[in-house]
Amino acid sequence: MIALIRKLTLCVCALALFSPPVGASPCNDDADLPDTGVGLELERLLGSAFITSPEYGTRCSTVLIMDAAGGVRFTERSYLADPEGRRRPGHYEDRSFAFSLEVTEPG
Repeated sequence: MIALIRKLTLCVCALALFSPPVGASPCNDDADLPDTGVGLELERLLGSAFITSPEYGTRCSTVLIMDAAGGVRFTERSYLADPEGRRRPGHYEDRSFAFSLEVTEPG
């Protein structure tokens, strides 16, 4: 029973970290953008943690969680392209892998 609760906790934690996608909207204040020399329009596009553009964008996000007992969950969310080639936060596929590591005391 404890193992099942630990597994469910890791799964729920991974999903919670994906939702809502952090930075899914562009930066609202141009003063917060860096000046990397690519021009203001591209700086606005790239100023979001989740980038949506037909030419360039966020393809996936990864969450790696480990508990104190050595339980590990690796979850990767792949964002699917819409007909215009943009990747959107609400269109995705998740893949998860769970495994355990042997936890030993140092020394």
